[in-house]
Amino acid sequence: MAVEITVCHTNDMHGGIDYTAAVYMNPDFPPPLGGGASAKVIIDYFRQQAAENHSGFLLLDAGDFFQGTPIGTKTQGQAVIDYMNRMEYDAGTIGNHEFDLGKDALFALIKRSNFPFLACNLLDSRTGDIADFVQPYIVKNVAGVKVAVIGVVIHSTPQMAFPKNVAGLEFAPEVPALTHWTQYVRSQGAELVLALIHTGLPYDRDEGWKNLQEREKAGFGNGYAVNAMELAHRVPGVDVLFCGHIHVGYETPWEDPVTHALCFQTWGRGSGIGIVTLEIDDATHTLSGYRTYGGESEILTLFEEEFPREESEGAVIDSIVQQVEAGMDQSIGSAVVTLTRSGALESLMGNLVADAMRDELGGDFALTNMGGVRAEIAAGPITPRDVFNVIPFDNQLVTVNLTGRFLIELLESRLQRSESGLYISGGRVVVNPGAPQGKRIESFEIGSAPVDPDRVYNVVTTDYLLQGNSGMQLLTTVPESSTNYTGVLMRSSVENYVAKYSPLNPRLDGRWSEVKKEGA
Repeated sequence: MAVEITVCHTNDMHGGIDYTAAVYMNPDFPPPLGGGASAKVIIDYFRQQAAENHSGFLLLDAGDFFQGTPIGTKTQGQAVIDYMNRMEYDAGTIGNHEFDLGKDALFALIKRSNFPFLACNLLDSRTGDIADFVQPYIVKNVAGVKVAVIGVVIHSTPQMAFPKNVAGLEFAPEVPALTHWTQYVRSQGAELVLALIHTGLPYDRDEGWKNLQEREKAGFGNGYAVNAMELAHRVPGVDVLFCGHIHVGYETPWEDPVTHALCFQTWGRGSGIGIVTLEIDDATHTLSGYRTYGGESEILTLFEEEFPREESEGAVIDSIVQQVEAGMDQSIGSAVVTLTRSGALESLMGNLVADAMRDELGGDFALTNMGGVRAEIAAGPITPRDVFNVIPFDNQLVTVNLTGRFLIELLESRLQRSESGLYISGGRVVVNPGAPQGKRIESFEIGSAPVDPDRVYNVVTTDYLLQGNSGMQLLTTVPESSTNYTGVLMRSSVENYVAKYSPLNPRLDGRWSEVKKEGA
């Protein structure tokens, strides 16, 4: 007979506890999602079932829990942490976006929480010890089974955060840290080991496994894990990993063929909740199997029709939403066509954002990272909420005086990296991806004229990129005398552009293109 432990888990909620319409599922007739109030119905049900059946229950979160919606951002995460307290989370780990508002804001949230934050590889850089605001693990007696939960943060957090927001912290390699603490909790009698990690599963499991095998043949080379799949493969002794960071849901878990560790991950953004019942052998207290809700997907999408919102929780959330979202649904303009993000080199949405930045400050040239443009806007009226969904982070515009020579070097350095590309405005770049590194720009114009290496251009970008994030380390070498922090939110520039130029009817104009291969 098996002991059962049901785990409800979330990842990458990004503040998505409020009621929303799932336009990404059906832009014309979006199904309503009940958010946190619908999730409460599910959580309460499985917690009650566990109590009645004398089985176990855990509620876990894998990070990036608050930043990305008005209710999350405008309350500096407090509304979301209060929600998680009401849901009685057992533990969470820290995502890279938890550092967006600075360490003080994060510390305040952790102090406000009624549950621990776990991170076995987050260290104080001065001492090398675990940072004092997190724990590496917890151990709980769950239905008579000694369960350890170990937290892991993604090592690349410093490349995705403002330097001052992670100053004094070291994000150590995931593999040796998780290996050490897994061995430690096992030596202390842990019978079931769960890893709560803000490192995600790849978009394609077959391609991910193929790439993992190639890395293994090459010897891996270091203790950093490319993704959760690699972490599950390289660290024996972990039974189950609950993953995050990469916004792709796994309807069925990925099981490593060697370690047999199970990996679970939801789509995130408050769209659903993952639920799995782990079956523990009664005699050996080892993992013997699992089952998902209904025997199919382990992710329950929070369709309000299927899971009506719990009234009291819905009232609490709605009250906060009304306070922080006043005026967000008033029309500020319109679009004739849908402003899509589709396109590897440029997109209607990306071009518009870059154009808005340049228009706001009157620069010669503007650039921003593709990853900062997070959503599309459908044809029709445009509201501040629509713009917030596109740019949910409070990045500010800066102007930088750069020589043409520096700009060329900056773009060339970016072309050497694997990150997503750049959205630009005020210029035209033609790239030859087959050329040697440092020589890939075939042509570069600003204002319809070839870039003059000796001319100084006024360039509009964001404080996020100026801090060297997203592969823009060269910008950190620009002297302060050449920079101007304007205090203008990137999001505000887009709102102003929409109001100024509506109705919007943009077209792709080839401002960033590649040399066509012969015969193509």
